[in-house]
Amino acid sequence: MNWNFNQDEVNAAGDVPFASGMYAVANGALANNDLVVIDATDASGLPRATPADADALATTAGMVGICHGGGATAERVLVVPWKIVRDVDTSAAGAANDAVYVSATPGGWAAAQPAAPAEHRTIGTVLAVSATVGVVFLAPGYYLHYQKSNDDLTFGDNLADAMSFRQGAQFYQRFRTTNDEEAITLAPDGAATATVERSQLIFRTSATLPALTASGDLGGGPIYVRTATGAVSVAQANAGGLLDIRTGAGGASATAAIAGGAGGAIVAQSGDGGASTQTGAAGAGGAATVQAGAGGAHTAAGIAGAGGAGGALSLVAGAGGAQSFATGTGAAGAGGGVTVTAGAGAAQTGGAASGVGGAGGAFTMTAGAGGATDNTGASAAGAGGGLTMTLGAGGAASAGTGAGGAGGGFTVTAGAGGNSLGGANGVGGSIVLAPASAGAGAGTPASAGVVRIGGTAPMPLVTNGAYAALADAAATLSAAQHRSGLVSVAVGAADRIITTRTAAQLVADFPGVAVNTRVPLYLANLKAANTVTLAAGAGVTLAGLTAIVPAATGSLWWFVFDNVTGGVEAITAYRVS
Repeated sequence: MNWNFNQDEVNAAGDVPFASGMYAVANGALANNDLVVIDATDASGLPRATPADADALATTAGMVGICHGGGATAERVLVVPWKIVRDVDTSAAGAANDAVYVSATPGGWAAAQPAAPAEHRTIGTVLAVSATVGVVFLAPGYYLHYQKSNDDLTFGDNLADAMSFRQGAQFYQRFRTTNDEEAITLAPDGAATATVERSQLIFRTSATLPALTASGDLGGGPIYVRTATGAVSVAQANAGGLLDIRTGAGGASATAAIAGGAGGAIVAQSGDGGASTQTGAAGAGGAATVQAGAGGAHTAAGIAGAGGAGGALSLVAGAGGAQSFATGTGAAGAGGGVTVTAGAGAAQTGGAASGVGGAGGAFTMTAGAGGATDNTGASAAGAGGGLTMTLGAGGAASAGTGAGGAGGGFTVTAGAGGNSLGGANGVGGSIVLAPASAGAGAGTPASAGVVRIGGTAPMPLVTNGAYAALADAAATLSAAQHRSGLVSVAVGAADRIITTRTAAQLVADFPGVAVNTRVPLYLANLKAANTVTLAAGAGVTLAGLTAIVPAATGSLWWFVFDNVTGGVEAITAYRVS
């Protein structure tokens, strides 16, 4: 702006900075202390001063000044960038240092925000509150310029500048203290925004604001980081906005004995629960949730499109750094660990009180359920999500005589029971591997899930599942009876033959079974004098000792899966006792 008021000397200004003033042509009648927008020039080339008005964006944004002395339409007037105005009504302000705004009266200003949908622009500060001798400091240029509609303030320039301490922070504080329900939105490109709402800080690209809480006691200010929903066009449905949070890489070291810098850490920590000093319960700790998005639904009837897969959730620790110098003795870096630890239960410290200590936090890993189908055709429902935990392979020793690295171990350790000085000691925690039952619908019967342990090492197994108690009659084993691992034949006066499942049936009975899988079956003869003979189903070969089980004895068989290919299934049952 070209300040062209002339004087012989420049001294410190009092209430009016005449040396910083400029002449302009009034675009409408102006009174002393009216706010004006410098929005054009007249035919002579002088700037044009239009009364500022909060009812219109064009007369609220831009370069705003203060008219000193007033003037009629088309007259030349003096416009100054700031001014101290005394003996005015500032009773609408709550306290000194509250904001002054462009008002909805042309040329006017007010110590209270104009009602929506008027534009809210801060142009000064209340210095003294009074209905008759109030004082205001009007300085529109000292506050961040913005464009706004409805109840949001939108900054259209540079986000970094808007958030600077000399501008953005001052403006944010002004609105945070004067109107709990105002929102400030910073929009550098019309898409990405940052919103301050009460004492909340929200970085988002969504057009929807979180709901405001009730007036009164407010919780701590949350921070929201959100991206926008993907737009739908005729050609395609667009992906939701990406949220990418990355820390910097550690700095490289080019100096001997100086370690490279560590990569920047990412910490996501919820707040501790608030303490209670009265009878009310202390607050629960804040929850931390990392949740992948659900797959999009496919809702068009008669079209063969599939629903979208649910978003994956990955926790991947960094790989260890390589040690690449042939003559060096330093070890390569270990891979980063992934630790998920549930919170410990709080101690009960009430002396002789009967309260119990808090339970340790549960740790749950649950795969997603398969999607249902209500299609009347042959569409299958989705399989439930698998849960796979794979330990790292040992590193290879590709040269020299060093040993290869050991493969990572997998340890599941139940918690120890707590000690007691006088009462019962706590029971040790159990480890339960529970396969699920088969579906019970009206369709074709299916096998229940199995617990399968690979490897070559022997392992004692204990099960509390029901065993198969057969009546005194010839029988062919069902899937459930064979899978129980224990079959007994009731007391009776006749020899009986019990036939195994076929090889094809057994392969189907144990989903995911592989070649060389071994399944035990113990056959108990409860008869006093008669025998029980195990007969082989199709594709099953009995090997080892005789298949006859004498009275009042039993026999243990191991069914070894020799071939699991459909149509050529083969199993050998070895009697070992």
